[in-house]
Amino acid sequence: MSKTAEFTVEKLFTILSVGEVRDVHQPSLNLPNNALLTKANIGDIDSRFIAKVQPNIVVSCLVCRDFDFLELAQALQIANYQGELSIIVPELPNPGIVLAEATTACPDLRITFISENPAPNRLINLH
Repeated sequence: MSKTAEFTVEKLFTILSVGEVRDVHQPSLNLPNNALLTKANIGDIDSRFIAKVQPNIVVSCLVCRDFDFLELAQALQIANYQGELSIIVPELPNPGIVLAEATTACPDLRITFISENPAPNRLINLH
């Protein structure tokens, strides 16, 4: 009698880093260290790319060399991504106003701002 081994393939947590993100494993992002990291440019973002990568989270900066976070959010929404978008931000005078504008423009995304200075670890989330 032969035994058949059963294997379950667990999907790795996938981080999509877009733009000039310095460190996706900074403590304030609270992401798993053993995650699969894919780096991309904003021009790579379309529905086929998102379907292929299947990111659990997209990470970027407030302003990158070629785009800002709102342009990225809109590209992700057009590409049918409906997950979390974490934006690493400098100190802003009123980040809630900026975040409210983004969530109004891109309602299918869960957008979170994370301070680039993890000491006070201010997480701003409107959802």
